[in-house]
Amino acid sequence: KSNRQGLLLEGEALPTSGMRNIKSEPVRFGTVQLPPSGRPIILGVEHQTTGGYPRILEVIGAERSVLAQLGPGTKITFKPVTLDFAVQKSQDVRQELKQNLKAVSLKTGNYIPK
Repeated sequence: KSNRQGLLLEGEALPTSGMRNIKSEPVRFGTVQLPPSGRPIILGVEHQTTGGYPRILEVIGAERSVLAQLGPGTKITFKPVTLDFAVQKSQDVRQELKQNLKAVSLKTGNYIPK
């Protein structure tokens, strides 16, 4: 199940016994929360501003746009990454976006080098 607020993942429920809700704190696009049902929720682009469920991971910024493109039934796999990897991936995505913007701008005549 998904909408612009988030993606409710299906599959085997994760154990939540012994986990307590936390104080409601700011959350962001890509936060993965674990509610009492044990079915993780990946917060989407129009997520709530705060949340009190335990946070089990964060989707790195460079991969968040992929979430909006997932179709129903898509298998999602998470893997741990280092901060250096996340930063490099973000820089790669920014560079690709700059190149795409330049290509589009050159076609329209609106390119202003920076």
